[in-house]
Amino acid sequence: MDPTQGAQIPAELIAMYSEAELQLLQMMVAAIVSGIDSPDWLANQTREMLRSRAQRQALAGQLQAPMPAMINAALDEASAAGVAGADADADDIPDALPAPSRPGRSNTAAKTEAWRTLSQFTQRLPGAAEELYGQVTTSIQVRNREIPRPGARTGALHGAVTPEGTRLDAAQQALDILTKRGITGFRDAAGRNWSLTSYIEMKSRTIVNQELIDSHTDRLLERGQSLIVVSSHRNPSPQCQKYEGQVLSLDGSKGWVIRP
Repeated sequence: MDPTQGAQIPAELIAMYSEAELQLLQMMVAAIVSGIDSPDWLANQTREMLRSRAQRQALAGQLQAPMPAMINAALDEASAAGVAGADADADDIPDALPAPSRPGRSNTAAKTEAWRTLSQFTQRLPGAAEELYGQVTTSIQVRNREIPRPGARTGALHGAVTPEGTRLDAAQQALDILTKRGITGFRDAAGRNWSLTSYIEMKSRTIVNQELIDSHTDRLLERGQSLIVVSSHRNPSPQCQKYEGQVLSLDGSKGWVIRP
């Protein structure tokens, strides 16, 4: 069973969050360039931040609505693929039990846990975007003091109308640097920092792959097969390499088994 076959299963979910990240960045840019050459620009940023905060929260709510159905569909597809792969493996084994006619294992618990995980992640999006907003406006203030005025006309900022003045240059530089990795601040259990899109890709594929493996394992056990041989691959991870080529028990049983 190759877990990488599930990489494309959550593609719709990943695409939805990738588009959301782009929208969040566009909201931020629109708020920052609003009146950027006005002497009152910094004072007005408080109002712009509050306005864009409401937009970010609304976007997070829009993501929450379709997310459960997407998770359900992805996990059901992964479960079906795992069962089909196990049946294909078992059909080549002479003493395998027949495939059961009853419905397969329930993945309700996996769905509930996935909903909880991604719901919490989605709730964090507005705050993470606002933190980046604050970093950009602070950087603009620092950079603007370092660039003499007046300034020449610059290129358009992410499709925004181009005003005169060097504060726009500072904004462009700050946005180029701070948004290069997207909206960050999402940490995994190991403490690694991820961007919004990278995190949702990692988390959704991990959830799907686990369901793929679990359904495959459970089906093999249903068909009386408790032993597997771990395949070998080029450049394996250190935690996997020690198991390559090993015979492992799926149900934890020990002893000797002679196979023809």
